[in-house]
Amino acid sequence: MGDGGSISLGYLAGSLALWAERDRIFPLWVGALAFSPFIVDASLTLLRRLLQRRPLGQAHRDHAYQRLVRIGIGRRWVVSVSYLYMAGAGFCAVYSARDPHSSVSHLLAVIWIGILCVTFGIVQCWPEP
Repeated sequence: MGDGGSISLGYLAGSLALWAERDRIFPLWVGALAFSPFIVDASLTLLRRLLQRRPLGQAHRDHAYQRLVRIGIGRRWVVSVSYLYMAGAGFCAVYSARDPHSSVSHLLAVIWIGILCVTFGIVQCWPEP
């Protein structure tokens, strides 16, 4: 998809989440939760590049799925796991949207974001061959 497509879709998703917040359909954090795999991966990728003093605006292949393929994990496995992460994010967002003020929704969101940060963080720190 590249940067052009992902930026456009990210803008659309963010706009819809803001609209839902404005009309009290669900809080903004629920919209962010739905896209949390992308948000966490992009944030950790940028953080890694920042710590390595590499240009943030330069084209790269440092996202988790790209690193996993370079490490030697098969593409089919990477895609399957990516789908599981997206399904998990979707489940968490839909569950939390039903009752966004419950402590269960908040706990579910914190656990989910923690899982994403740990797993994507491990991938970002894993040495490449």
